Amino acid sequence: MEDKDGRGSFLLEEEVATTSESTYHGKKFLNFQVLNFKELEKTIVSVGNIYWLKKVGTPLMILKAGDPIEQSFLNKYAKLSSQLGIEYIKNGEVIANGEVCLMMLQKARNYNEVLMARSKYLSWFYEHFWMGKKKCGLLDLGIIFSRTFYKFDSEMTNHLIDNSFDFFKRSIIVAPFIVTFAMALGYTDFNFLNDIYKLAFFMNYNVEEKGIGFNTIKAMERERQKSGTGVSLLFIGENPGPELDLFLKSPLERTKKIYEKFSHLFNSPDVINLIKRVNEKVDSKGFPFSFSEINLTDLEMTIILFNNLFTFTNITLEQDDGTGILKKLLFTNPVENISEILSQRIQYMISHIFSEIGRNSERAS
Repeated sequence: MEDKDGRGSFLLEEEVATTSESTYHGKKFLNFQVLNFKELEKTIVSVGNIYWLKKVGTPLMILKAGDPIEQSFLNKYAKLSSQLGIEYIKNGEVIANGEVCLMMLQKARNYNEVLMARSKYLSWFYEHFWMGKKKCGLLDLGIIFSRTFYKFDSEMTNHLIDNSFDFFKRSIIVAPFIVTFAMALGYTDFNFLNDIYKLAFFMNYNVEEKGIGFNTIKAMERERQKSGTGVSLLFIGENPGPELDLFLKSPLERTKKIYEKFSHLFNSPDVINLIKRVNEKVDSKGFPFSFSEINLTDLEMTIILFNNLFTFTNITLEQDDGTGILKKLLFTNPVENISEILSQRIQYMISHIFSEIGRNSERAS
């Protein structure tokens, strides 16, 4: 998707569907290609591991797959060398097929076409990211959704990256899962799904002018893994530390600030209120309201689930790392805190929906 300012593509034109091995200056790569800096001028997120090709010596990785691309950062290396190398981890065939499904939903003219598009997309998702019958990567899913749903212009994109490099990268991966589950739960209005996609980029938005502190990020990650551990980190002895009050009030403060500054970006600004729930847990051990499953809607519980499923920092994306990943994380080999973030209601509904998709797929074959 290219925005009005000319910067908005998540994908270089070169599509990679097959795996090939090559050697460059003694280092082995898969799907490696030499490119110049100009080819990255309109690219927001790297579709592979990017290397600085030094005049002498082994290539040096300067960006990992999925990292936001900041032109000022690249310019430092452009002064030293005219070329970069990229080791693609994306799968062009997976991306093309997934994008077709979402385009069907976007172009649907009546309810029957909407239902057909929803069914086609969920069946595609089931084969790749649920059952793992076909190989796929998390970055593939991020690219598919960015091509269809990413609508932020260059200024807003740069602002979000500046607000948090790590959180922006995380949102590219988390947003598609939230939208997918929303579709599975029956939400099919394209404008509403687009709002849910955008919301993912603001769920953990930093509202502090001085920037988010190291202790706060550490507390967020601990709280994600186990309720209460992040809160306890912000105590000094038995007394609340200076960051604790802001940490506990952050969902409410964030919602207020985003509504004031960015409501114009949403088709239905009221969707911003969902941010109030991102730090709740379905077992009532979250904050700020300590709500339990009975106090939360299905969509709220979906957002809680995926806001806690993936790490906040140091996300590493690899070839085919999305193959069957969701069933594995939720059911086959569930994450340690699954009872805090996956409600029984959502568990039953998703199991039922994907079981039905599986039966339909078997009958069709």
